[in-house]
Amino acid sequence: MTEDLVADFKGVEDSRVDQVGSENRYTPRIAVIDYGMGNLHSVVKGLQRAGADAYTVDTPDTLGAPDSLVLPGVGNFGKCVCNLRRAGFDSVVSQWIEEDRFFLGICLGLQLLYAYSEEAEEPGLGIVDAPVLRLPKTVRVPHMGWNTVRAKVSPRIAAGSASESSTTSSNSLGLAVSRDTDVTQTSEGVYSLNTANGKYFYFVHSYAAPVAPAGSEVVLVTDYGTEFVAGFQRGRAWATQFHPEKSGTAGLALLESFVAASAASGVNSGKK
Repeated sequence: MTEDLVADFKGVEDSRVDQVGSENRYTPRIAVIDYGMGNLHSVVKGLQRAGADAYTVDTPDTLGAPDSLVLPGVGNFGKCVCNLRRAGFDSVVSQWIEEDRFFLGICLGLQLLYAYSEEAEEPGLGIVDAPVLRLPKTVRVPHMGWNTVRAKVSPRIAAGSASESSTTSSNSLGLAVSRDTDVTQTSEGVYSLNTANGKYFYFVHSYAAPVAPAGSEVVLVTDYGTEFVAGFQRGRAWATQFHPEKSGTAGLALLESFVAASAASGVNSGKK
């Protein structure tokens, strides 16, 4: 598990179409938001290694016309969301997700989508109408290191749709979660967060989301003092609490899945 995805990437093709055997493979352009709070180098290198034409943008004016948008994030929730708003990317992210375009939030990039966090007074983007809460006092924080994730059917743990039944229980963060549910197949087929099911990923965080957004097709959960959302996929919006760019072969496989889904979307929209 010590393999690092941030090893030097040996060259990225300038063309957005790679020649693979006798077939043309579309190379998606993926913009990584630089708002002063992300692990940019590792994220960009990981995406490039996964087959994307990845680049950073520090203002909405320099966004260009990417196929996908990535929001990384490390540090304090309040400072992150303030920096994001100051840079003008808050509305960009909200509109991007509303238009169901491919998006990946990483670590705080997941948390910022929520209404608020116990870590700060500054509200989040509110795309997910639920809170981010501190991990239980029964465990040492931050939760730092490797942990497994598992995929669950989402409706029973989605924000706004959790219900009391034989399939739900209350976790120590105080919100309903499901148990003993099965993995679903998403509309994107094999290009989904289901690829992370049962694998180890690298975490660094002290706060977590107890519920995923309503309508999520895939929800990943992890246990650390309580069960929390390790990732979710709702339409073309993906988000992970863990760091795929620091998670070795499992992280690379997830990034490859995201890049492949982005590429398929680009081809289906007429890009070549």
